[in-house]
Amino acid sequence: IVISDYSLPLFDMPHALAVVQELQLDLPFIIVSGTIGEEAAVTALNSGAHDFMAKDKLSRLAPAIERTLRDAGVRRARRQRERELEVIAALTGALRQAEARAALLAVIVDEVGNLFQASGVALGTLDADSDEVVFEVARGTGERFAGQRRVSADPLFGGALATSQPFTGQPAPYQSPTAVVPLQIHGGVLGVLWIEREMLLRAEDVRLLGTVADIAANALNRATLYEETQRRLDRLTALRTIDLAINASQDMGIILEVLLGQVLTQLHVDAAALLLVNPVTQSLDQVAARGFRSPAAGRASLRLGQGLAGRAALEGRHMTYANPQGAYALSNARAGRVDSLNHLAAEADPTNLSAEGFVSYHAVPLLAKGAVNGVLEVFHRQPLRNDAEWEEYLDTLAGQAAIAINNISLVEGLQRSHAELGQAYDATIEGWSRALDLRDRETEGHTQRVTEVTLRLAQNLGLHGVDLTHVRRGALLHDIGKMGIPDSILHKPGQLSDEEWVIMRRHPLYAYELLSPVAYLRLALDIPHYHHEKWNGAGYPYGLQGEQIPLQARLFAVVDVWDALRSDRPYRAGWPEDKVRAYLKAQSGLHFDPRLVEAFWTLDL
Repeated sequence: IVISDYSLPLFDMPHALAVVQELQLDLPFIIVSGTIGEEAAVTALNSGAHDFMAKDKLSRLAPAIERTLRDAGVRRARRQRERELEVIAALTGALRQAEARAALLAVIVDEVGNLFQASGVALGTLDADSDEVVFEVARGTGERFAGQRRVSADPLFGGALATSQPFTGQPAPYQSPTAVVPLQIHGGVLGVLWIEREMLLRAEDVRLLGTVADIAANALNRATLYEETQRRLDRLTALRTIDLAINASQDMGIILEVLLGQVLTQLHVDAAALLLVNPVTQSLDQVAARGFRSPAAGRASLRLGQGLAGRAALEGRHMTYANPQGAYALSNARAGRVDSLNHLAAEADPTNLSAEGFVSYHAVPLLAKGAVNGVLEVFHRQPLRNDAEWEEYLDTLAGQAAIAINNISLVEGLQRSHAELGQAYDATIEGWSRALDLRDRETEGHTQRVTEVTLRLAQNLGLHGVDLTHVRRGALLHDIGKMGIPDSILHKPGQLSDEEWVIMRRHPLYAYELLSPVAYLRLALDIPHYHHEKWNGAGYPYGLQGEQIPLQARLFAVVDVWDALRSDRPYRAGWPEDKVRAYLKAQSGLHFDPRLVEAFWTLDL
């Protein structure tokens, strides 16, 4: 609080009040004077002072201080709350406009810079494999971090990462106050948000920045999960495209062009080549290539065991090479000269790769029926930041190439490729279902249980063959739409509010939007799309009734509710079997198809 006489020899109250306002100090200001009149006092109060009293009434000073501080605290809290609401509304409104993850990151950085009047902002995500913070987006003075990787032991960021608490200060070489706030979600830290600004970072600023970081982290997590799911769907679709090419043509050139096109698109590499084993000459001959600048690049034959490609073929294992110093070493690595890097400049370049500018390389053997029939090579002109999933998909594509090549000479190779693809599809779907169960820990194991029981019920009702396949896939993916539901709703320990239920009831629509573009999953959509419809028309999202609801969704609804009621939830214990049976019987004709309830109880559960 500021208590000021109105007039002093070298300084007066108007100047003092002007200083407080210029520095934007939210401090209550009381005038104590024995010389000014009522008119001057009113003018001072209108200028921003909070109270005035005469010196002959100083007994009022202590109560006035208490009252002024109390009123100032209320005003400050109200203004802080209003600012928080304005900031949250502005940020969430902007985030709703961003669809892709990259756009979301840019929105977060731009909005934080505007909302906090920051001179610099940078956002870094945590690379779990390397324990490094990778700065993806930066603005203003934050550009110093753009593209950098900082280890978690870095003194500026390590504290925030280690404690999951904001770090504030002005460490060298920073000239202004800075703050580092962790981007946290339930179960871990996604990264950090760094800001720098000229004005002092007050406690309420840091607290508000933490709230903003939480909102940003949840939005980023949802966008990342969505893009990961979409990428996996795209990769499944790519496998299906390759499979269709294999089925539709016996022309090796067409099949390999389709395959290499998918390699470049799905793995985001610059070039790819396929080399086949020539059993007569015991060499690798290039038969297809995409993405090379020169038509003659890489056309020389390699002996088995020569270079990384030759070793991949001879040893039957994935070989990699990364050379950030330049492409010439890579051209020689392919030719087998990697032991003496100091003498690479003197080596010849038989594969014509030095002009291509490649610095990253993978060679994957094409294995079919236990034998290597070729090698798939991928090249990139920048260091590749690939993870285990990327390498697994590369291996999968190599497997597709091997199957395609083998199919041209052996019909049974095609039959095996169908089986392997089906397993790949189902394994991926099961992986999604396990990921959904892990995300919604309270329902762990639910998906596998309801899938098994639903298949048994479907068989008892006469479904067979491909219909059962669609039932199984639909049951495994019945809750995939919950990928679009915020963690704050999905993990809420208590009952949902009406507004939260509106959001939760969108998940069947999200499931349709997510799965309908994938052709081979369209016939499995009935369960994810309609399993919350009710026999009497009171369900969602469309209010279908009776046999308007697809049979697969009707039979799954019985099993889903049966398992859910028997399972423990944070807000209730699982029901005993007799209570579950009574509930299903009571809901027969309301929630459930009566015929299916009766069929369900014939199962030996």
